[in-house]
Amino acid sequence: MPPNYTSDNRIFLKTIKTAPGFSDVRISYLGVKSSKFHIVHMSLSKHYLDQIHWFKTYFDQTMKRQEVEDVHQLRVFIKRIRTVLSLTQIFSDEVFNKKPHFELFSPLFRKAGFLREIHVNEALLYEAGPHMLTLYQDYLSESKDSATADLLVEGNTFNFSVLETLNKPVLERMNTLSSGQVAKQSATYFTGKLNKVGALLDLLNDDQKVHKMRIHLQNIRAALRLMYDLNPSVEIEKLQSDTELLTDLIGRWHDVTVFVEELNHYATSSRTAKSEAELKNVIDQFSGEKELTLIEIGSVLKQYLAKDMKTPLQTWTDSPIFSAD
Repeated sequence: MPPNYTSDNRIFLKTIKTAPGFSDVRISYLGVKSSKFHIVHMSLSKHYLDQIHWFKTYFDQTMKRQEVEDVHQLRVFIKRIRTVLSLTQIFSDEVFNKKPHFELFSPLFRKAGFLREIHVNEALLYEAGPHMLTLYQDYLSESKDSATADLLVEGNTFNFSVLETLNKPVLERMNTLSSGQVAKQSATYFTGKLNKVGALLDLLNDDQKVHKMRIHLQNIRAALRLMYDLNPSVEIEKLQSDTELLTDLIGRWHDVTVFVEELNHYATSSRTAKSEAELKNVIDQFSGEKELTLIEIGSVLKQYLAKDMKTPLQTWTDSPIFSAD
């Protein structure tokens, strides 16, 4: 049986036809493709509470069953919560401080990240062949058991009472911000992050720079989700769609990069690695994909940055909805 792995569809860009049994189902509420399900205009506080709701949902499911998608979505919603908190700190002219929230979520996010990385490595190894590197599969299985136990321990210590206490003043602060104010500053945040992505265009040969670009694009997508909730529009939906392809592509590159690094570490540090006759072939296979994907990223990124985003962004910001309050 292949691992039940999803990653905003990115791992399946090239494998869905060759990995029967993998789930490619997206939760209709979450992504760009589901935006048609939004039927109301949300406030910043309502948007934030929705992220908290889904975080709690996946927290509970992770604690109960530790399935791949639960762990993944747990991290996804912590990221989204952190972005909303970062935006709120900007919107409130630093009156609100995001640091206590970040400190609360950070240990859980890290522990879930260790397990998530193992899940991704299992999925990529399955791509190479379900019977490849059996000793490495055993190594991953043992590592997964340990990471799962650590995540459950961390989950049992997560203090929801502290989260509720921290949320009270931030929700009060959010409710003092007009939708027009939030809209304009969201658009400014989007533009700022877009400029940071553009500044990295000629630095794609540096893995760390590509990783930074990935973080900027994730922040852009989170901002666009907020913007769509504030005022659903075809302009924002188009920006979401354009951004999605690039972020999924970089996400795939990131997963492959981490996988190759882990295999190289395994090859030099494990006694059993010498018995893995296929190890070099697998490393070479994914190293080749990494380089090809990077070339594709460069091409897609140039097209993305060449798009006129200023006009749709201005059209959305000038909506009469934002002048009503």
